[in-house]
Amino acid sequence: MAIAMAVLLAPTPATAGSGKNRGCQGPSAELVYVYYSPSNSNTVATWKRNCSDIYSLNSQGRYLHSGGWSGYITFSTGETDYFCDGWSNIPLYRQRVVEIEMASSRIWECGG
Repeated sequence: MAIAMAVLLAPTPATAGSGKNRGCQGPSAELVYVYYSPSNSNTVATWKRNCSDIYSLNSQGRYLHSGGWSGYITFSTGETDYFCDGWSNIPLYRQRVVEIEMASSRIWECGG
């Protein structure tokens, strides 16, 4: 993964799509995205979700805990990577994250 450095902005979740196939899990399965705070690049902030959807973001990622989710993460470079349920401390190396897709069922790359 390449390291992308840019001006830091807070995640601004927005859903895309009609909400069909949207599913939620309990708090123990929550996806946690940790990113660098826009007000202080040495401080981290946390973004948590537990429902499948496509979320638009714009922030420098620190790491991701996938919880009970699999899906895709897209960076400002256009590169997309996947994550599988149960993965923790996935390093993001300050790359600018522009989208996180939490799939409603396990993705193919994870054995779905």
